[in-house]
Amino acid sequence: LDLLGKQLLRDVVREFKKAGRTVLLVSHSLPEVQELCDEAAVLVNGAVAFRGKLDALTAGRHTLEAALRGLYTKEAGR
Repeated sequence: LDLLGKQLLRDVVREFKKAGRTVLLVSHSLPEVQELCDEAAVLVNGAVAFRGKLDALTAGRHTLEAALRGLYTKEAGR
C-alpha cells in the first residue's frame, strides 16, 4: 500500500476495533502489527507456532522482532 492507503487501513481497523469488531490483518510489517493488533497468530513452516495476545508473545523480549526470531529459531532447532 502507498502512504495514503496505509493510513486509510489504520483508520478503518481502529474504527472496527472501537465498534468491538474483529479484523483479520495479514502483514509482514511488524510496526503495523504492533500498532493495530491485540492478538496474533504466527505461522512457521505452515504450522501455528503462536496464537494469543501480543503482550504474551513479547513478554521477556525487547521487541516483536526478537520474539518472532525466537519462534523461528526454535522451529529450526537452533
